[in-house]
Amino acid sequence: MDMEINITESLIGFKKTIKTLDKRVLLIESAPGKVVPHNALRAITGEGMPQHRNPFNKGELLIKFTVVFPPQNYLPERKLKLLEKSLPKRVDVMHSGIAEEVELVDYDESRRRQRQHRHPHFHGYPPGFRGYPGFHSAHYDDSEDDEMDGMHGHGPSCSQQ
Repeated sequence: MDMEINITESLIGFKKTIKTLDKRVLLIESAPGKVVPHNALRAITGEGMPQHRNPFNKGELLIKFTVVFPPQNYLPERKLKLLEKSLPKRVDVMHSGIAEEVELVDYDESRRRQRQHRHPHFHGYPPGFRGYPGFHSAHYDDSEDDEMDGMHGHGPSCSQQ
């Protein structure tokens, strides 16, 4: 069974009811302070499917929790600062000047499909790929595709003799 909970319920706890296949209603509870992470799997012993040829012995009813986060810019900055004081400290990364700062953007699945359509033989990099020596990034830069549309090839051209 799948169940959605919000971030507050995930962190602070909840009480919810679920209806079983035999039409009973069960009250489940997550205690305050016992965090339920995204995609957590929890079980209720004796409330699952009955065993074959022994219908009075039931297995576990499994519940997979999906944590639903609030929308972007949900809290004003002053409330974010209050929330941050209540949560564990962030790990600040001090870079020595050799790290290049880049922007993290939302991933757009439709762009990947478009890129795959333009380059049908490119299926992504193998697992663990970290880039070629001297290459600026460990990931494919699709901005080059936009600049190169309509052009053929990247290597040197043949010179006239």
